[in-house]
Amino acid sequence: MTYYFTLENKKRPVLHYWAVGLALFIWNGFVVGLCFKNYPELLANPILNYPISFQLFYGVLIGPVLETLLFQALIINFLYKHLSMPEKVKRIVVIGVPAILFAAIHYYSWAYQLAMLVPGIILAYGYWFFLNAGKKRLAFWSVCVLHIIANFLTLTLTYYYPSI
Repeated sequence: MTYYFTLENKKRPVLHYWAVGLALFIWNGFVVGLCFKNYPELLANPILNYPISFQLFYGVLIGPVLETLLFQALIINFLYKHLSMPEKVKRIVVIGVPAILFAAIHYYSWAYQLAMLVPGIILAYGYWFFLNAGKKRLAFWSVCVLHIIANFLTLTLTYYYPSI
């Protein structure tokens, strides 16, 4: 079964959101990696100190589900319902606040938090976009799956290509 969303009066598969989101995640990782190439300790994630089973279970499954629930579902739904301001300002706040909080909980270093701001924006924007289209369940699961895929790719690349 293929899920669709409407953009510019055209039905598009949710896979488009995932593809664009993953491309932006990868680009962000590449740019951040280049910026901090000489300071790898600033981008070190402490989850890598745990066994691979722990990393897969918590970093790839549990973490993305809980973070999507907290930073997208709860915060965005609350802000979306309770803010009364011009629509453009509301959109910036509804996407910006959860993105900043998402980055803030990745407190391993200031550089890591800065690096997590872009994924936070991508995830918050995706959730807001689908929620604004009246697709609340699709908003949660599309963002959650994108987050799971991104974390899995990051973990895989970290193991097989540690010099990237």
